[in-house]
Parts: sequence; C-alpha cells; structure tokens
Amino acid sequence: MWAFTNASGTNNTNDSTFSENWYNTSATQMATGPPHNNVLSGNVKVSDGNWPTAARQVMQQAGSEPGLRAHAGHSASAPSGAAEKHRTS
Repeated sequence: MWAFTNASGTNNTNDSTFSENWYNTSATQMATGPPHNNVLSGNVKVSDGNWPTAARQVMQQAGSEPGLRAHAGHSASAPSGAAEKHRTS
C-alpha cells in the first residue's frame, strides 16, 4: 500500500481514512492524529502473491470495462482465480 498526505506546514490533507486494503509492499507518509486526523487501519499485507479471493475480485473489477481493455492498451489477464465481472444494467 502506498499512502501519501501532504505533511508540510500548509497541510490541507485532513480526515482521510485508508482502511481494509490489501497490499504486498508498502510506504506511508502521512500526518495522523490531530489536527489532521488521517487514519490507517485494518490494512492486510499479502505475502508471496497469495491474494485472498476478495482481493482478486477487486482487481478483476478495477479499471476499464473488460470489453474496452484491449482498446485501452490493457492486455494483461486478471489474477488467477479472479471472478469475472457481470453487468446487470
């Protein structure tokens, strides 16, 4: 997970919450606590590419719609075990 909030004397990044994310590498640079009240919580580090099913589903559903991916230059397939996205509307 990579998280950055402006930490200078003119910091205007307040009340941001980064929670319940999956990540395999991390770096954070953020002002937490008063007066900025930014929060990191419940984030889960994944080792050796063992992404949980829910994380693989999020990855599969992120980005361009599946039918547009080739046109947008995205040719990489979804992670193994990722669920296919089905539109209902």
